[in-house]
Amino acid sequence: ERKFDKADPDIDEKVTRLSKTMVDQIDLISTVAGAFSEFAKLPEKKNETLNVIKEIKSLIRVFNDKNEIYFHSNKDNILINFDKIFFSRIITNLITNAQQAVSDLRKPVINIDVELINKKVSISVEDNGVGIPKDKIDKIFEPNFTTKNSGMGLGLTMVRKMVEDYKGEINVKSEEGKGTKFVIILPTNT
Repeated sequence: ERKFDKADPDIDEKVTRLSKTMVDQIDLISTVAGAFSEFAKLPEKKNETLNVIKEIKSLIRVFNDKNEIYFHSNKDNILINFDKIFFSRIITNLITNAQQAVSDLRKPVINIDVELINKKVSISVEDNGVGIPKDKIDKIFEPNFTTKNSGMGLGLTMVRKMVEDYKGEINVKSEEGKGTKFVIILPTNT
């Protein structure tokens, strides 16, 4: 309203700029709303018995083109009852985030550790990247929050939702300049 002065000689240009800004903002809101809609509509779960070790190794083969991912496990077979697509999305998101967190100061290293502990499986994905600032760590699971230049900020929100749907938990520890470690705990079939 303040910019709309009929007597202003630049009124046509200002209205055009204002209109473009409004359209851009509406498009952005529409995109975010669409992403939230997709988030709300996670596909229906199709549970099956998965071997955590086999599934993670399969995903590592896809993402380890730079030989930066190291895998360790205290067992050869750890079985869980889980939706295969959900599990793949969870691990893919954590690996991708770790790869995107690279630091210019050192060679990237991503350690994935899987342990069977008291009828639960612990899956940790740890990188030696830039870390998450202390003032942002509490917000990383919130919808639409991201520390990256691109993306909708829904990846970790979906990961947490999928993990919690299976009575699991996810935690994160991070130190700026040193790296980040995500740990997921899930019930097993044993």
